[in-house]
Amino acid sequence: MNLENDHNVYILGAGFSADAGLPLIPNFLTRMRDSHPWLIDRGRIREADAIQAVLEFRLKATAAGYWTSVDLENLEELFSLASVEGTQLLYHMRYAIAATLDFCKQTAGRKTRRLAPRGTSANDLKARFPWLGEFTNQAFEVPSYAFYMARLLGMFNNTGGNPVGQNTFITFNYDTLVEDGFHHLKVPFNYGFDPNKAKLSNSARACFDKTAIKILKLHGSINWQYQLTDAFGLQDCPTIFGDYNEINNAMVSPEIVPPTWRKVFDGALGGVWTEAIKSLHTATRIVVIGFSIPPTDTHFKFIISAGLKENISLRQILFINPDATNIKERASSIFRQEHISTRKVQFIEFRMESYLDNQDAPAAIGRPKRAEIEFDVF
Repeated sequence: MNLENDHNVYILGAGFSADAGLPLIPNFLTRMRDSHPWLIDRGRIREADAIQAVLEFRLKATAAGYWTSVDLENLEELFSLASVEGTQLLYHMRYAIAATLDFCKQTAGRKTRRLAPRGTSANDLKARFPWLGEFTNQAFEVPSYAFYMARLLGMFNNTGGNPVGQNTFITFNYDTLVEDGFHHLKVPFNYGFDPNKAKLSNSARACFDKTAIKILKLHGSINWQYQLTDAFGLQDCPTIFGDYNEINNAMVSPEIVPPTWRKVFDGALGGVWTEAIKSLHTATRIVVIGFSIPPTDTHFKFIISAGLKENISLRQILFINPDATNIKERASSIFRQEHISTRKVQFIEFRMESYLDNQDAPAAIGRPKRAEIEFDVF
């Protein structure tokens, strides 16, 4: 029996990345169109060509929208239609997604949180939390996602600022915002890969240390090299890079599974799914942030079911989402009604960033702030 008393498993959806200016499914194509001239101005022609190929398919697909109720402005429905077109368009889809995310991240506005300490000197806080940024105008300037990771890991405590308990991150997102936060905090992480089935580039920020916190990216990542398959059906090991720019400079395609009905998870990525299910076996709390449980994504239901069938530790499942009413309705088709009525499955109607700005919020996920540390967030 694998009994745990303090293992938080965080499941992250697109809403988790919205504070960085990254698009959600409904407005992804609009932001893809916005990125095209920006990429051309910077000489990133290969990415611009990939986006053009996707948009040309969108134009050709108009006839399908005339006869059927396909929403061609919804990325998931458009790409599901495109997935039957062959490997070349799938290649363009991967690049178009990655380039759009990079454009949105690069052109986003606010990227930091300012933390103004109360009752504790700045020098004392800096000594205990060396990852705090510059102290200017009576506040520390901290990258936003480093602040969010510190909150979720319980690092605002008076015991040295280390992560509290055991933590695992399962994400459906392609971006590297979680990794950016970990890197700033100097918290080691691994992707859950079998060391024999993946390679680390010199720039990689991840490691193969099994004791490091796992960031399990179920749909791939813009900083992973796409696995090539040879004529004999053998797959090359993917290489993990530091960020998307290095993938792009290396002229290789990113390893991301486009949002279609034909999702295939094999090779090294299949091993990541296995690690995600294992982590759910010992979860004490499951905290779902910014994931809308879309009706087209059946994987969530079955990964939860597979992960919990051997779990003796689970105490609570918590959804944090600004659309909590609709999330609760969709969750009713997955979880037993008595668990919802007794609040073992609980719904909090907040945007992720607003929730984590609250000084007392981490207590609800078993990561409370310890005494002596008070600050205002703005």
